Amino acid sequence: MGIKPRHKLHLKNKRETIKQLLCYCTDKEKDVFIRMYHGTNYPTRNITDIIDKMPSKKLSWAKIQVVNTLRRREFNGGVSTALRLAAQGYAIISRANCIAARIDRPDWRYALPTQLHCRMPGREAANLYQREYSDDKISVSENVRRYMPKSNSCEINEYLDK
Repeated sequence: MGIKPRHKLHLKNKRETIKQLLCYCTDKEKDVFIRMYHGTNYPTRNITDIIDKMPSKKLSWAKIQVVNTLRRREFNGGVSTALRLAAQGYAIISRANCIAARIDRPDWRYALPTQLHCRMPGREAANLYQREYSDDKISVSENVRRYMPKSNSCEINEYLDK
């Protein structure tokens, strides 16, 4: 009683998917994969061979682990990028379009129309300036946007050097 052709195709697709996902991994992440599924005392360290010789029972779990590694790296990259941008004074001005802006000049209060400049408190004036008058706007990924402060709720209401 052998493996059915349809099941063989399914296993082949899983193996190819794992190979494709591992292309996005760093060398350090690939080394961890090799140690987990191949050990350290075997002569070959070729990932393609390791995946081709991997028992079919381990394929699903190996795929889940590679996907989780890539997701974790994306999450950590989003957080660190958001922190770096926030430290430079950027805040989200459009959640729908993933746009961030910062106060781009030290004399920003005087760039506002006189009637607004006199009546608005600092946070509201800063929010208005970032949304309407700033020339320093950037587009960020949705993953980064999730972790950045919003311009209407953050305490950044002064010019910060980059």
